[in-house]
Amino acid sequence: MNFDEYADKYKKLCDNLLGFFESKHDYFLRRKIELAAKATGPCPAKVLDFGSGIGEALPAMKDYFPQAKIFAYDPSEKSLEIAKRNAPWVHTLNEATLADHRYDCIIVSCVLHHIPPAEWATVTDQLARLLAPQGWLCVFEHNPWNPVTRWIVRSCPFDADAVLLSKSSTTRLLASSNLKVHRTKYYLFFPNILAWFRKFEQHLSWLPLGGQYFVGARLENSTETPSL
Repeated sequence: MNFDEYADKYKKLCDNLLGFFESKHDYFLRRKIELAAKATGPCPAKVLDFGSGIGEALPAMKDYFPQAKIFAYDPSEKSLEIAKRNAPWVHTLNEATLADHRYDCIIVSCVLHHIPPAEWATVTDQLARLLAPQGWLCVFEHNPWNPVTRWIVRSCPFDADAVLLSKSSTTRLLASSNLKVHRTKYYLFFPNILAWFRKFEQHLSWLPLGGQYFVGARLENSTETPSL
């Protein structure tokens, strides 16, 4: 999928598709970064948004990781240009500079389903190599067991090539790259009309009906695991 052609209209497309669930798209972004921040514990020094797109999650990353140097990588140069324009403080990376650093937290938000399945293991191996010794890999993906999620994916033009991964598939994939899973959660259960119930979402994180899921992993030799 060539995301350059969707860079200028990405936000509008997302707003149109997700507006029925939550009119504020920022809600989805901040929910993910909140989960990542809870997993990492003490403030990481370097945070990478891998597959950042136009950088919509970058402001939330700055809020939740105020002391960190924040990096953004995306194969779409046009998307990175927009990200840099909207968040001039971010350090943008390309294929040549991505491996110049080791990251304490790598956030991979709804990226894997755009990658051909034959390349999944190659990508997770690469991500494992980019982690600092005690670093966290935080993966967020669409939940294929949620019928609303599947409808959204079918309706989304830039998801035409999407191959959804179940949470169990993602955990096995990370394990094959010498990563040990420490956190898993389903989230996004209640639309805005039922926002009052969102305070109970933490008690439903085991239920495979949330719109998306989170998997937090570290290298097998990482020993310290902060509690939530």
